[in-house]
Amino acid sequence: MKVLILTYYFPPLGLGGAQRVAKFVKYLPQFGWRPTVVTVKPIAYWATDLSLLQDVRDARVFRTESYDPQRLLARMGKTSIQTQTDNSRMSIGTFLNEKLLPFLLMPDSKILWQPFVQKAVKDLLAGEKFDALMTSSPPHSVHMIGRRIVKKYKLPWLTDFRDGWAGSHIVHEPTRWQYKQNYRLQKSVIADADAVVSASPGIDLAFKSVSFEPKKFYIITNGFDPQDFDSAAQGDNTLFTLCYSGTINKFADPMPFLDALVKMQQQTPQTLARLRVQFVGFDALGCLAKEVKKRGLAKVVDIIGHQDHSESVKYLVNANALLLIAKARETDTFIPGKTFEYIGAHKPVFAISNSRYTNALLSDYALAYVTDSFDPDKIFLRLKEFLHTKWNSISINLNLDRFNRVKQTEQLTEVLNTICRK
Repeated sequence: MKVLILTYYFPPLGLGGAQRVAKFVKYLPQFGWRPTVVTVKPIAYWATDLSLLQDVRDARVFRTESYDPQRLLARMGKTSIQTQTDNSRMSIGTFLNEKLLPFLLMPDSKILWQPFVQKAVKDLLAGEKFDALMTSSPPHSVHMIGRRIVKKYKLPWLTDFRDGWAGSHIVHEPTRWQYKQNYRLQKSVIADADAVVSASPGIDLAFKSVSFEPKKFYIITNGFDPQDFDSAAQGDNTLFTLCYSGTINKFADPMPFLDALVKMQQQTPQTLARLRVQFVGFDALGCLAKEVKKRGLAKVVDIIGHQDHSESVKYLVNANALLLIAKARETDTFIPGKTFEYIGAHKPVFAISNSRYTNALLSDYALAYVTDSFDPDKIFLRLKEFLHTKWNSISINLNLDRFNRVKQTEQLTEVLNTICRK
């Protein structure tokens, strides 16, 4: 059986968005499905991750042109996106992305990739038969592109949503008009898809509310790949090492945590003296180093920066415990992808999170310690308790198999088999 996959973010692009599809592609052949991927040529992006190329080295991958801004920037020689460090002014790129383009291009600027995808798919289908089409978002325009292809070629269609759509935390909707347009497009995709796979229960619930076909909906969360942890050896730390791994952005704002460390320095300096904090990941806020220095925490906090996924896993394994930050609005449905790798590392997790779906997941993980407040005083008190807990005496009672990327790919193939039998 053969599946044609359309995805914009794919290795060697880094960060969490590229990992989900890469892991599916890695394990699909084990379950009788051969993937062919259509993606975009190099774009201007936050980070690359060459280690993820190992996961997709055996897959057929076709890379096309695009008229979208990130591809055009790459053609002009700009391969990375700079952070916005001056909060008092909005950069031209931010203005275009968050204010202007949402009025001009729906559902997002990647819809300008459409003619090139259609040409690539036409050429592929002229020479061979595929049993199903899979589209993975964001960007959500990939589903609009997939919808046109499905209408023309009548392929069974699986849509994969790593994040929500209308009203989502990742979607720029400056006015109510954008929200209504996204809601309309979202509803049309869900109506036409043969299967709708969501990465969190919240996304699944939101999509089910606009459909009368509950049997087409499936939840396959993000997860961890056991092979990633096989080559990562446990370190021997002289100080208690608390590691944050992942992108630092407004949904994972570490400033309240840093303020809690300042309070620890003032009130229980002996506790702070035994602690080392690591930040491993891309700083999309662009100000972490400055904020650490301003608070006098340079001797406590190490800023490692972005690492390839294989290296970031080593930091997880070597740490004594892991730091999770998830700042959500009441309507947000996301669960940070790093949550599952933290669980896969079998390490204690100190979570500062008001994300209800994240906290619901962690409530089943015995090694998680959650505070839903971003008040530095409360974080300080909870962190003290966390650091004095004897974690070695606590056993994990969570079924980790459901977060295993191999098992999750098997779930995906079951969905593909189902829609192909219709």
